[in-house]
Amino acid sequence: MKLDLSMVANEFDMISSDTHVFYNSETGEFDFYNEYMEMEDGDPEKFDDDVWIAAPSQWDINEYRMMEHFVGTITDPRKNEMLSVAIEGRGAFRRFKDTLYRVDLVDEWYSFRQDAFIDVAREWCEENGLDYVETKRRGHEDDTDTPGRDPNTLETERLILRPFTFEDFAAIQSWAGNPANTRYMAWGPNTKEQTLEFLSSTKPGKDFAIVLKDGNVVIGSCGIFPNDGNDTAEMGWILHLDHWKCGYGTEVCGELLRYGFEDLKLRRICTPCAADNYGSCRVMERNGMRREALHKQAFWARVDKKWIDEAEYALLADEYIRK
Repeated sequence: MKLDLSMVANEFDMISSDTHVFYNSETGEFDFYNEYMEMEDGDPEKFDDDVWIAAPSQWDINEYRMMEHFVGTITDPRKNEMLSVAIEGRGAFRRFKDTLYRVDLVDEWYSFRQDAFIDVAREWCEENGLDYVETKRRGHEDDTDTPGRDPNTLETERLILRPFTFEDFAAIQSWAGNPANTRYMAWGPNTKEQTLEFLSSTKPGKDFAIVLKDGNVVIGSCGIFPNDGNDTAEMGWILHLDHWKCGYGTEVCGELLRYGFEDLKLRRICTPCAADNYGSCRVMERNGMRREALHKQAFWARVDKKWIDEAEYALLADEYIRK
């Protein structure tokens, strides 16, 4: 069994001072334990079994050192100085990320960071005698290319759609745990443990944090989930209610459609939706999606505790090209 280094790097991205990741050498699966989880949701003692191999700790990974190395690669004197100042003293991580947006180096940082995590994954595999395979990431096929956008990061006029990190937990819980926010979702409201489980299951290129360019604030999440067997996908999104009616949903939906049809080369994209969710229905219609079906009382409204109608919207690649 060979481990894909990119996959291992994504698992390691969930590690924090409270979250510990382990690899099962028999099943080939990763699991995690968070110190905030209740005992019935996760038993740390199971990881004492010899089949479990501990991943590096947060201190082994040392993201601050990654930041220092990244700053050392920046040749523009002004940008280098701004970033050097940002990583000094308390609050360095937040200042660094805010400064990345001001100097327009967000894409370069996430690409550098992913490569650094892959280096950590490679060293861990070798230390533990694990076979691995290293697949070139999209956008890295030619190593002579200049640094570009992380292939797992998308962009709209006002938003960045990027992979999740454990630092996003509080933001996610702010909407995932809110009944008003999850009224028309097929899940939720979440407990903290359920949000942790969601974070551990997210996949770059499929699940995205929605981040405002202005202020670097995480305001929602979205995802697109391909079915490789027939070149179709289902997509969805959620925004914190404080950011409703600002047009962000329209931008997210439009970018997921572009990503799906232009980058993933999909044939058809669909989205099921509670028919009462007028805002999301309008978002899809603005992006040219058709209402293909209305299923009577097919959606269980978890917050209202009743069956309501479910609509399904879709768009074909040919229609996308023509619109």
